[in-house]
Amino acid sequence: MTKEDTKAGTRFSIANGGTATIVKYNGSLDVLVELSLGLTKTVTIRDLRLGCIKDKMIPSVYGVGFIGNGEHKSRLNGNKTTKYKCWVRMLERCYHNDIRHISYKDCSICDEWHNFQNFAKWHEDNYIEGFELDKDIKVKGNRIYSPATCLFVSQRENKVEAKATNHRFISPLGERVDVYNLTEFCRDNGLTQSNMCNVHSGKRSHHKGWTKA
Repeated sequence: MTKEDTKAGTRFSIANGGTATIVKYNGSLDVLVELSLGLTKTVTIRDLRLGCIKDKMIPSVYGVGFIGNGEHKSRLNGNKTTKYKCWVRMLERCYHNDIRHISYKDCSICDEWHNFQNFAKWHEDNYIEGFELDKDIKVKGNRIYSPATCLFVSQRENKVEAKATNHRFISPLGERVDVYNLTEFCRDNGLTQSNMCNVHSGKRSHHKGWTKA
């Protein structure tokens, strides 16, 4: 270790990207550093030099989610917590380029929930054992995960809803429309249900200007 390593303002690279800058050196076991957003923490000079330090405010999950600073843990006794697994699955559906998640390709997550600490608090207040996170039962057609639009529902309710929302069309005006009840939708819009079913299945290219999304 050299004196240069311990000067205020000396910058080090850290484990998950970004840097840590020494604010004050009080000894090898007591080094105050500044991370992103002006946040500070006390570390050892050894960990600093080895780059073992992590900045919890830097996105580390699918390029969007970050753990944040707070009381909620991603693991307990070496196992991922229920709230953390729920958060990661949500991020995966929206931001992981995978054919399994094609129906989520235009979905997103509110900025507040990019921070695991915020999602974990909401999860703690709302979670029902065995239930699943849902974004579009509370607000029909919703594509954004947020505290205002999400709730936990039973697997049965989620499956019924998923089956009901598999009709998606482009209107004559070019807008995408999610249809939850095809019979009701056709009646309200002066459309023939059989023709719209054929549009959805690909047997027809359009019906009265409506096409398949």
